[in-house]
Amino acid sequence: MYLLTSVSHFFDAAAFLLVLVGSFLIALFRSTAADILRAFKAFQPLLTAKPEHDGEVADRALQAVLQQTKAKGIATADRIDITFAPLFLQKAVGRLTDCRDPDDFRQWITGQLEKRKNRHQGAINFWYIVGDVAPSVAMIGTVVGLVNMFSHLSDVNSLGPSMAMAILTTLYGLCLSTLIAAPIAGRLEYLSDMEGQWWKRVADTLISSVTDELKPPVIKLPPIKTSIIED
Repeated sequence: MYLLTSVSHFFDAAAFLLVLVGSFLIALFRSTAADILRAFKAFQPLLTAKPEHDGEVADRALQAVLQQTKAKGIATADRIDITFAPLFLQKAVGRLTDCRDPDDFRQWITGQLEKRKNRHQGAINFWYIVGDVAPSVAMIGTVVGLVNMFSHLSDVNSLGPSMAMAILTTLYGLCLSTLIAAPIAGRLEYLSDMEGQWWKRVADTLISSVTDELKPPVIKLPPIKTSIIED
């Protein structure tokens, strides 16, 4: 019973809502609708993503594709069953099969890398914003609590609740920033970097493959020897 009573001292609904709602409202105003949606959808990969494993699977599938293309050309790349591979590799192989210009393929795949980076960065930035502004929003509650306390010094009964609100808002802001928002942003950034490594590895390998097959070799002609005939 004493424990429950002690824990209840650390909860103030007004202070909690001020920090939580205030921090998220600022983050909402500083982010796009797409970034906000991705920030909350990221909870699933935050817990389940395994970029190292995905990279290993992608490498195995990529080796099978390369063996096929080296033997029979890139037009036959989709004859290899890589349905077990990550979706990005499946799409890239499908694009590779229909490729006729290596520059077009390079432009497409680098565009995919850039779009992936922008999508991930938007979600990461949202949580970094929450972490950055939470302590500042908490200071608002702290100042409000102190002002309320000093304006009612004559009422001894109001001093405790006002001081508690001032301190608890600071506590909530630090907890939201340090224990929730910053770890989420850091974890998402780590997962994005790990995934980006194998995406880049796949992109470079396929670009090299399509360039080797479709790019016409540069033929260097020997220098033309000229002779000057003097009369």
